[in-house]
Amino acid sequence: MEKNCIINKRMLLSVLISIVIMGHTYITSDIHWKESDVLQLLTFPMAMSMFNPFAAIFPAFPHAMSFTEDYNTSFFHFVLTRCTRGKYILRKIFSVGLSGGFMMFLSYGFIFLIAFLIGAPTTTENVSEFYLNTLWYPIAAIWGGGLVLLLKLTLAFLFGLVWSNICLFLSVLFLNRYVAFIGTFIMYQFLWQALSANIWNPVYLLRGDWGYASYWQPVLIQTFIFSIVCVLNWIGLKGRLKNG
Repeated sequence: MEKNCIINKRMLLSVLISIVIMGHTYITSDIHWKESDVLQLLTFPMAMSMFNPFAAIFPAFPHAMSFTEDYNTSFFHFVLTRCTRGKYILRKIFSVGLSGGFMMFLSYGFIFLIAFLIGAPTTTENVSEFYLNTLWYPIAAIWGGGLVLLLKLTLAFLFGLVWSNICLFLSVLFLNRYVAFIGTFIMYQFLWQALSANIWNPVYLLRGDWGYASYWQPVLIQTFIFSIVCVLNWIGLKGRLKNG
């Protein structure tokens, strides 16, 4: 794993901004705290904040554009004197994915923890109508809503894995961190609009609220996408290192 892929200023900034964007809804919304259960509280940051339209850029920011720095400064030549090309590529893909997944885990985890600690335990009697006809409804009351939070946290981690590596692919393709970062946002927005009623919609994959018969559907779809992007990154990085 590359040094500082998790502990760095960009990670801290991404997490803090994400928490502020989602968490401000706890303060600005008209919430009846004593009457709200865990999953009802969760709907405020998940549905009413402006995080979803920009979700893909936050896991990309901490480390996904690091290859452009390695390449443009020729630092990768030094690295390749200490390890093989294949090992460098695997480290890069793993580190980028881990940083993106960890960023989503931290920011979502903090927001979820607030809901879990302050909200009343979710039961079959008080579960919000928002969760009717979703895959979460049958398990909403388990651990007072805690199981739903845990599974949603897993989806967020996978989302971070996918979109950080998509940004890595764009940085390998264009060798420009700004183009890669903005391109990630444009691709995310395009897929969000183009797949508005499709289970491959990136927002649906992040939240898991609509269109899925089983929790494993969004998990397997994101795992499949991640696998494809990893192959593309392997091919792209191998070519850049060979010709660089």
